[in-house]
Amino acid sequence: QMGLQVDDVFRMVEMTIFLCILLPISVRWFASKWHAGIHLHRLVNLVYFVDIVRRHSHPHSWILNTPVFALYLFDKHVFTYFYKR
Repeated sequence: QMGLQVDDVFRMVEMTIFLCILLPISVRWFASKWHAGIHLHRLVNLVYFVDIVRRHSHPHSWILNTPVFALYLFDKHVFTYFYKR
């Protein structure tokens, strides 16, 4: 049986803020503020990586992070294809 602990709630709030608010802002900034957008995008990437490494064996990490990682791979390939620089 899985239950939510304080760390799990913190991680869900943190990832929601980073992935649902800051990530779309960074993508929007790529067109007008490339320098700021790429730094924000890399910050989101770094925080996500640290979260996975910090709790890699926890069941919530596999359940919650796997779909987001798949979306990241999709985003990376779509962005590379459509926005070649």
